[in-house]
Amino acid sequence: MKSLFGTGGVAFRRGGVEGPVDTVAFGIYRTKVFEKVGLFREDLPKNQDDELHLRIRKRGGVIYLTNKIRVYYNPRENFRDLFHQYYGYGFFKPKVMKLHKKVDMIRHMVPPLFVLWLSLLILLAAFSEFGRYLLLFTIGLYLGLGLTFALLSSRGKTNPIYLLFAFLSMHFGYGLGFLRGLYSSELKLHRAKFGHLGGRSGL
Repeated sequence: MKSLFGTGGVAFRRGGVEGPVDTVAFGIYRTKVFEKVGLFREDLPKNQDDELHLRIRKRGGVIYLTNKIRVYYNPRENFRDLFHQYYGYGFFKPKVMKLHKKVDMIRHMVPPLFVLWLSLLILLAAFSEFGRYLLLFTIGLYLGLGLTFALLSSRGKTNPIYLLFAFLSMHFGYGLGFLRGLYSSELKLHRAKFGHLGGRSGL
């Protein structure tokens, strides 16, 4: 999650940055902020903080990241749970975009576009030798980049193959969730149905 390859460089994940940012996790807010922009949207089982931060910034407020605060976070214990976590983030991101009629950050679009690209290449590969080569090149490029960043992130303390599978779980979870959520009527389902996806912070 701290890797540039994993989450696209979101500031609060990587640390070392102090100043205005687009979003944070586990934010602390003055009461007057809620009086001005409203409360968290409880109809959003995920991405409540992202949506609130969009409203704050639209009204001229600032989301400020400080290194003076320490947060202890326990990530998911296995790849399945990590996949479901990011699937949930992706699934409800389109609703936030529809509410505000904007794509807040390009990094939110990379996983779904990558999944779409791979799907198109798989179809093309069924009918074209060029498609097969392009599919193999794309997969090789992704795995090569993923393994490179995994080696950089592991620093000899973690098996880089585990980190590569973590990248796969996050990217494909988010991408597939986003594509399903883009047109799904299930965006309006009650929070309880998606409680198993866990967490609420965005990518």
